[in-house]
Amino acid sequence: MSEEAPPPPPREPAHELAADEKLLDYLEKTFADAYRKEIDQEENVWRSLPFFAATLALQLAAISAIGLRVTELAEWWFWAACVALGFAGIGSLGAIGWIAAAIYFAKFNYVSTEPSLLHYATALVDFTDYSPVKPAASLKAELLRQYAVATDNNRNINQRRARRRTPSSAWRARIRGPTPTRRTPEPRRARATLPCT
Repeated sequence: MSEEAPPPPPREPAHELAADEKLLDYLEKTFADAYRKEIDQEENVWRSLPFFAATLALQLAAISAIGLRVTELAEWWFWAACVALGFAGIGSLGAIGWIAAAIYFAKFNYVSTEPSLLHYATALVDFTDYSPVKPAASLKAELLRQYAVATDNNRNINQRRARRRTPSSAWRARIRGPTPTRRTPEPRRARATLPCT
């Protein structure tokens, strides 16, 4: 009866990524750009609010100005104008509802704070005697993980907000159904990682 050697322990993603420094540098640059883009998209929602507010103010001013003159019309025109003003008022209130849904609070994910990353890097340097992975490669791998998790979460929030800012696209999405998101399961890790804040 021959005994087989036990299989080697599973390698962590940091070990696999650390083998190629150029790959780590490329992924870090790509993920950081995607992360910054999604953070900028969040700010675009708030930048567009004054334009929506100005449009709504003009609509409400027009409705109130027309509403004052409606009483001077003949009976048939009076009712037609009241119905038109009612639809315009309901549409304006609906727009306010869509805007409120677009800016509804959602928790964005961010990479760890600088003190947390510094503490993590210090711990990695202390751990180098026991690990074949360079501390810089392991830190980059952890940053890549945080960028990936935060970017995916932030992109989902931004897409939901974009659909709510444009109601016609929201109705089309309801007819077609939700757009599937590409979610890949995270590999299990033997060591603790820094939480995204």
